[in-house]
Amino acid sequence: MPRYLAPLVAASLSLLIAACGSDSASTPTATSTPTEDDRETQATLDLVADRTEELFDLDVDDEPAITLLDDEELAELIEELLADQESIDSLRRDEAFYSLLGLIPADTDLLALYEELLNAGVAGLYRPEIDHLYVRLFGRFSSLEEATTSHEYAHYLQDARYDLEAMFDEVAGDRDAELALRALIEGDATHIEQQYVAEHFNAVQLFGMGFGGLLAASEAPEVPYVFTRETTFVYLDGQQWVASLLRQGYERDEIYADPPRTTRELIDTLDYTDDRRRERLEIVFIEDELPTGWTVGERETVGQFIWTVWLEELDTRSGRAGRATDGWLVDAAHVLHEDGEPAALVAQIEWESVDDAVEFAEIASESLDDDRRYERADCSFCGPETWDGPAGVLTIHPLGGASLLVVVAPNTEELGQIVRGVR
Repeated sequence: MPRYLAPLVAASLSLLIAACGSDSASTPTATSTPTEDDRETQATLDLVADRTEELFDLDVDDEPAITLLDDEELAELIEELLADQESIDSLRRDEAFYSLLGLIPADTDLLALYEELLNAGVAGLYRPEIDHLYVRLFGRFSSLEEATTSHEYAHYLQDARYDLEAMFDEVAGDRDAELALRALIEGDATHIEQQYVAEHFNAVQLFGMGFGGLLAASEAPEVPYVFTRETTFVYLDGQQWVASLLRQGYERDEIYADPPRTTRELIDTLDYTDDRRRERLEIVFIEDELPTGWTVGERETVGQFIWTVWLEELDTRSGRAGRATDGWLVDAAHVLHEDGEPAALVAQIEWESVDDAVEFAEIASESLDDDRRYERADCSFCGPETWDGPAGVLTIHPLGGASLLVVVAPNTEELGQIVRGVR
């Protein structure tokens, strides 16, 4: 998806928890719908910039453009951004990946869903390629808009200091690394936003902020579980991770110079602080064994977080998913294409021990058996752990040692060919 278009509703609502009980002096926010000549609103925006720079500990000479948008103007901007070919390609890639894993229905139009989600829920966004902040007006400019401005201005400061586009370019194509980097960037901006609210908002402003956030959330469409979890991971888990490192004495410059490369490093902070970096895993395909005419898509990492969400989607029993993926070491995945269209998913997961691999396989097997969307399937080539599911036939196949293969394919014949085609 477009990297600068993550919805901010969850981040806005979470501020109520962090800021309750603050008795600091209130901000002189605007009391009427701002126009170009509204000096009071501009004074508030200037004050937000100064305060956010102080919290971020960075003075900048230049300032970004800030545009306040009503619903119609925001919709036009979102339509423009989603029409970009990079955005379309990114969303289609996600659409294939998530549907093959069974995390979204196979007929989901992710581009249309994402446009609806953004129109309903986005509170603000920052475009690093043009140094431009956009803040949505939920009626009048009030505390929610002010808090959102601090969040988006924090993104501008991150960009000025660390070059966000270059950071994302470095991890482009690696799903897990992109998600981990988003959690750092959004978590840090949420941390700044929470500090801003705690220091500068009074009880009346907190109430107004919560009302605006709830109003936005009430208009949001039904969202697949995976996107809800990604949002809370990026904003809330990311904020907690950043706050934890700062409390431990890490400097912000130090964290950005060595950002997390896997979601595992956010799930278990010791993986980051002890520098437990993983070796890159490559799946070796025997091309002649694969279905005729099929092609192998680009490599990506699924990561511990998405495997956990996959199990959570299957199994509502508390804690099992996290326990099953706790021994994740590294993985690699490819979408396979038939006549240019996504047809199958192949993922290889390495675990820290054989016991970890067995535990994941056992919990996944029980969870698939319990899910009404899946039924056991016969596949002599694939082994006993095979199911018919919403995206095709799925198997969990041991590769020896602490390595597992997860494959989803249209039918058992092609599934067997793919299993034989992985060395």
